[in-house]
Amino acid sequence: MNSDINIVFAANYNYAPHVLTTIKSVCYHNKGVNFYLLHCGFPREWVRNVNRHLEKYDSQLQSLTVNDDLFKGYPSLKHISSESTYYRFLISEAVNADRALYLDCDLVVTGNLREFYYTDFNNNLAIAIPDICLDVLNWHHPYNLHLGKYVNSAYFAKIQQAYTEICKGDKAYINLIVKNPNHSCWLTTQFNYKYAYTLDELADYIVLPKAIVKKQAIAEGRNCWLFDTVRKWAYREVLFYKKNNATENDFFNVVLNRLDSLNIFENAPPLLFNEIKAIAKSISKWTWRHFSEQKFNEIQKARSKKATIKRISSSLELRESLKNEFSHTKSQNIFV
Repeated sequence: MNSDINIVFAANYNYAPHVLTTIKSVCYHNKGVNFYLLHCGFPREWVRNVNRHLEKYDSQLQSLTVNDDLFKGYPSLKHISSESTYYRFLISEAVNADRALYLDCDLVVTGNLREFYYTDFNNNLAIAIPDICLDVLNWHHPYNLHLGKYVNSAYFAKIQQAYTEICKGDKAYINLIVKNPNHSCWLTTQFNYKYAYTLDELADYIVLPKAIVKKQAIAEGRNCWLFDTVRKWAYREVLFYKKNNATENDFFNVVLNRLDSLNIFENAPPLLFNEIKAIAKSISKWTWRHFSEQKFNEIQKARSKKATIKRISSSLELRESLKNEFSHTKSQNIFV
């Protein structure tokens, strides 16, 4: 493979659909890309599945696992939601290359990157471009770097999901595999357009879904959906089996049965048994070793605290709203 562009992402597994969207947008305009993913939690099956698709673009994805304790206790702010934000500090150590481009995993690349990638650093160790945000959010960067429009992959995913429903599209189509449009079994419509529509223009004609359905997310394959669905189920079930003196192998068989029952897809064949067996091993091994009564109590305590803060915040907002309404009504009565 002749890779001449090195691109680095830093993310946790919650951002898997967004990472895939960004990778797809890069490959649409560029070939020969060496992707690096700094992470803690992406399964090996996920990485292997992505690399199978990247081969046809003469590209590859390298998985770089970060110790989850390395940035533990670092500040979490409104725009910094997890420790993975800090993984970018490790780029110079983790990536063995003279030059690398770091991209946030919630954007869409709309052109060839080579000219930008080989920008002259003018003897600087690093260069950067300003962050930009959606006008519709009316959000301002804390350092006043809001200079224009920002293409958000979650926004993109919601638009695609809505149009898939409206047009009765194939929900199993993951965009990286092209089905033959000339085959008689497919109804192909070609639209004549003079320019590419913006996301905002596409959104004007639909009602955006409140949430992205994981199974329909952009480039979300069967492996990833099964892994993500069953791991969350396993988190809730593992303590029951531990309390009832089950072994790790017992739990593996339970997870395997759960995966097998969900391995049915409307427009795609089921995964091979060896594939779901590998997923079951990954889920059961990690969950069994990391989940305990103490861990569960910590999670519940954190959720309770978050819910309390949200409830108090909503109560204060309601109180302020009623106060303003009462003051407005009172002032109107005065001048009647």
